Amino acid sequence: MVLTQKNSDARPNGEAVEPPVAIAQLAPGQQFRIDHQIDWEVKAKASYPRFIAHFSSVGRVGAPPASLHLDCRADNNRKEITPEDINRLFGSPPPSGAPLSIQGYRLLGGVGVNTVETTLVYNRASAAAGKLTATVAAPYSGVAEEVPISGKTGSTRIRVNVPCEHRDGSNPSPQLTVTYRLWGSLGQPGAVNWVAGFSTQHSIAYGDICK
Repeated sequence: MVLTQKNSDARPNGEAVEPPVAIAQLAPGQQFRIDHQIDWEVKAKASYPRFIAHFSSVGRVGAPPASLHLDCRADNNRKEITPEDINRLFGSPPPSGAPLSIQGYRLLGGVGVNTVETTLVYNRASAAAGKLTATVAAPYSGVAEEVPISGKTGSTRIRVNVPCEHRDGSNPSPQLTVTYRLWGSLGQPGAVNWVAGFSTQHSIAYGDICK
């Protein structure tokens, strides 16, 4: 198998982008994977480049017909992948407005407060499974459980517990920064692959959290 890149109709078979891959035999339903990386901007490419997977019994593009005698079918030796096919892998374009925004937050507890509860509003292109996470920027740390979300739009709360390790006044920074991330899922049968789609953050005085 050979993967080629086609940049114009002048070279219908394209130029090889990966070395030929030897495949001894594929049983019915069996899969084989070849990886190729390229920078891609969705919708920016209308016609080219196209990618073509070529299959032959000798493992090279343009093999003479006489060498293909072991192949009983000639209609499945070439698979062309268009820019439109690649664009579809990225899903729908994001909706207008920020995908993730902070509606407000509050500090829970009394003396020695160390939990931040934040209300986040999300606005997604897909209604597939999603989740929100939160992290605290160094030099501080924090713990937050993932919050599952559903639907294209909505709001939810997430809590971050911050260990008060610098109450003695040795805190290296007066501000503590929390980053919230919106994750989406790729619909792969039998598994969920998470993809970070957007993030937002805010800063809180460390002295307000850990008094």
